[in-house]
Amino acid sequence: MAKLKTIYVCEKCWEKFPKWSGQCLSCKNWNCLYEDVIDTKEEKKSEKLKEVKISKASANISKLWDEDFEEKMRIKSWIWEFDRVLGWWFVSDSITLLTWDPWVWKSTLVLQASWEIANSWKKVLYVSWEESLSQVSSRAKRIFWEKKVPDVDFISTSDIDEIFWIVWKILPDFVIIDSINTIQSDYANWSAWWISQIKACSELIMHFFKKIWIPVLLIWHVTKWWEMAWPQALAHLVDVVLHFEWERYNSLKMLRWIKNRFWATSEIWIFEMEWVWLKEVKNPSEIFLNWKANSEGSAISVTLEWTRPFISELQALVNFTNFPYPKRIASWIELNRLNIQIAILSKHCNLKLDNCDVFVSTVWGFKLNEPAADLAICAAIISSKNKKTIPEKTAFLWEVSLSWEVRNVSHLEKRIKELEKLWFENLVCGKIPEKVKKNIKSKMNFVELSVIKGIFRIF
Repeated sequence: MAKLKTIYVCEKCWEKFPKWSGQCLSCKNWNCLYEDVIDTKEEKKSEKLKEVKISKASANISKLWDEDFEEKMRIKSWIWEFDRVLGWWFVSDSITLLTWDPWVWKSTLVLQASWEIANSWKKVLYVSWEESLSQVSSRAKRIFWEKKVPDVDFISTSDIDEIFWIVWKILPDFVIIDSINTIQSDYANWSAWWISQIKACSELIMHFFKKIWIPVLLIWHVTKWWEMAWPQALAHLVDVVLHFEWERYNSLKMLRWIKNRFWATSEIWIFEMEWVWLKEVKNPSEIFLNWKANSEGSAISVTLEWTRPFISELQALVNFTNFPYPKRIASWIELNRLNIQIAILSKHCNLKLDNCDVFVSTVWGFKLNEPAADLAICAAIISSKNKKTIPEKTAFLWEVSLSWEVRNVSHLEKRIKELEKLWFENLVCGKIPEKVKKNIKSKMNFVELSVIKGIFRIF
């Protein structure tokens, strides 16, 4: 007969306490303790078995280079952008976590990947409890209405023991679980969505699939605060964590890799919704760039999203106002950064903006958070205020400091190469080091500035 005991565990540092308190005494975080139940008899048995496990540990020791890991099975999704960010394949014993809002088309992306994997002569198992076979099948028929429906094995269950039994029976090459929140185990005396249940199921999945060398893709939901449900409960166990980022009224979606044990995490994937299909965008700069010649208040810049450069257009509108307090409105740009640029232009460039409303925005709702777009913001405001157009095929790149100096930015070579892809001819920037110029070997005309006031030379 099991003897249960209630304890409280910190979800940040996993320290156990006999009583609940508002603050964790170990890591000093607030409101991070959750209730859990343990079996005191099993805990005592585990302590007695420690000596036996230690004595048998020598049998599990192996040399680091005994096994040729490159020869192990690796799965490609055959979606070029998806594989590029992932590291070109799913590692055979890896556990990948895909998370974001319930309506972000996670299941659609997973179905597309399963179809591509199944067409490469791989056996795919799709596990779903939230949706029945008819629901998943109807979505697959809508997505692949012009193509053959993928030959994917499907089971609808929430019992983890049943999942393991079927996996062991058919031995698939790739397993998809949609979603891990609904999976239950008899080892945890709680219903689905409880942290103790999710912890037990995730640990069982990790131990089972890593021993049989089968990659797993788990789908996970987020809370209303745009964070992973029960944060850090599962992120520490998995090998790869993916996040979707999107806007409700924007057709573009962005996939971020915030954790990847096998590849760089500084990669993103941008794709576009087309009816019921997600289409990869191989050159996002062509979409973000909506620039027209002879347009006032429009400037081009190159920004980095992690390590990937994007060419984006910034639009400014400066309008005279009779009100004593002019408006400063920024869409998809940090408002404080806009106020700083307005103050720099007013003080160091003698540009009178105290009686004007200033509106600055980007196209396609693409957020700009890095300071490399400072010079482009200033150029767009000057162009709209003075009613002068910016020369065609001209881009602006550099950071503007409070002391009106134009400062260097990182990854300059990547940004210039991105401009050359779209045939830009002029780049207004700060002073480029000679070593960087030799490495770039660009045919572009560099208009180098030392202070922000020199930007008036291009108008």
